Amino acid sequence: MICQADVIESIAGLDFEWIERKLTKTDPNIAREWTSEGVRDAISQYRNFMFLLYKYSETHRLVPSIEVDEIWHHHILDTRKYFEDCEKVYGRYMHHFPYFGMRGEEDFANLQRSFESTQKLYFQHFEEYMYEVDF
Repeated sequence: MICQADVIESIAGLDFEWIERKLTKTDPNIAREWTSEGVRDAISQYRNFMFLLYKYSETHRLVPSIEVDEIWHHHILDTRKYFEDCEKVYGRYMHHFPYFGMRGEEDFANLQRSFESTQKLYFQHFEEYMYEVDF
């Protein structure tokens, strides 16, 4: 298993420059143009969420905020880089299931409970909650 200090260092060293560039440029394939500050805030929260995935993905169902999820989706779309980054951070590929909460009322209730639990862990580690960023 990869030690926690190495994971923190690996996450801090990941390069998300192209995600920031893509989201801050007018693009018909992107729902909205983000501000540089908004993208940087969301990427910072995504880095924190990545740490939670390292620490708790085997024991908790972790749910990102909408903004963090969008950064995660863009990271995944760069398939080679995402694969390499997962190997560097987790020592394995980190899967993402984007349909949690969509399979009926009970699934949606589970999504909400899981997000609340994720927010508690996020606060426990980072002394703030995942928050909506300014676009």
